[in-house]
Amino acid sequence: MPNDRDYAVIIGINNYSSQYSQLNGPNRGAEEFKNILVTIGDIPNNNTNIKMITSNNILGNLNPTVSQIESAFNDIITQNNDVFSGRRLYIFLSGHGISLGNIDSKDPIDTALLTAEASNKAKSCHIAGIAYSNWFKMSAIFEDIILIMDCCRDDYSAMKARPPLIDENQIINKEDAGDVETFFIFSTKYPQKAKDSTVLNEMTPFTSKLIEGLKGAAKSDNGNHITAQSLYNYLYNLKLPNKQEPDSILNMNPDKVIFDLPNIEGDIQTNVNIVFSKQIQNACISYYDKNSKINITVKTQGQPTDNWNINLDYNKRYTLNVNEDEYTARIDTFGKLELNLTLEIN
Repeated sequence: MPNDRDYAVIIGINNYSSQYSQLNGPNRGAEEFKNILVTIGDIPNNNTNIKMITSNNILGNLNPTVSQIESAFNDIITQNNDVFSGRRLYIFLSGHGISLGNIDSKDPIDTALLTAEASNKAKSCHIAGIAYSNWFKMSAIFEDIILIMDCCRDDYSAMKARPPLIDENQIINKEDAGDVETFFIFSTKYPQKAKDSTVLNEMTPFTSKLIEGLKGAAKSDNGNHITAQSLYNYLYNLKLPNKQEPDSILNMNPDKVIFDLPNIEGDIQTNVNIVFSKQIQNACISYYDKNSKINITVKTQGQPTDNWNINLDYNKRYTLNVNEDEYTARIDTFGKLELNLTLEIN
């Protein structure tokens, strides 16, 4: 069943005014996040449920702007004019960002996505993620709000975030706001920077890992789905370049299901090619099923080897042991049909 009560505002900004560097990853990240919502989240692939605006990769054509993004939010408000008429709202914002003083004293720091027309003199050209999420929380249009921001969080907290350009009279029912659950996800901690990709149209390191998690790497131990807690734990344990540390604020039932994953394990396989930094004597790949360790394949040859090509089940987590547990590594096939690993063996 399509989740036609789910909506999304997805923004990716590669291109900025000359006062900001051009970026490589946000456009692609926005497109991949939309794809996840459609293929795994079962949101209808239309312009009603999903409002996606990205740069068009033409330098000097500065999109999206504040007004374009505001229009996307207002369209969703128009389509949902009753308490909890929507189930879930996803907000994905990727580009240059800063941290500002929040208009809501409960959250003293907000993170703002700078829009394409922003400049050093026009930092008011931004979308403050928490402020917008809190507006929807107060409105109680949606049962859940998931905010994802992949941007820097440089400290400009002496400046106040710009409030949403949405009429306060459109707030439907403040009395139900306490029942709205929220999950805020940031690609880096305040006031740190976020890493862009080094190749045009390649996802940023954070968004790449986020997508991998949503495809299955963040799978719960208690079923074939991703819960709020399993996604929180996955993000907490992420290792990103330049010691970038994601941050999350979870005000949601930890057992709430974010995505049900397709039941394709065992039907589709991942081709895994492992290259060892030196020749090994033996290796074993295993996984755990109901707390029991199962060895599925063992590579033991009469002569040493430095590579191994094998097919493993899609969407599973395996353990590789080399030279009788001298070296151990994890192999995740979540969301991958091919996987190339190079392992440094001491």
